[in-house]
Amino acid sequence: MTKPRCPHCDQPLKPFSLPEAGGWESPFHVACFNDDCPYYRHGWEHMEKQYGVKSSYRFRIDPATNQASPLPVWSPDALKSQILDAEVTAEETAEDAQGGGSQP
Repeated sequence: MTKPRCPHCDQPLKPFSLPEAGGWESPFHVACFNDDCPYYRHGWEHMEKQYGVKSSYRFRIDPATNQASPLPVWSPDALKSQILDAEVTAEETAEDAQGGGSQP
């Protein structure tokens, strides 16, 4: 079993909880919370230059669709309190996307 990894820094992606009223199919997504990830680090400058905002983004995957997208963050600690105390594998995220994942 392999853990999903960030394509920008090769660190394991961590599951984090989503708001209940967010409209997502899955109760969690996985994201890179590595503060040294170049995708995240360069995001601060990009967002300031392009949009004049002090924010960045982290690499994220929605396990229900297997779609990657940026996860907007407004501070280095944003959403870190939502990280779930669990490890997931690529196979488990695929099972969750198909509705066959284990329920807590």
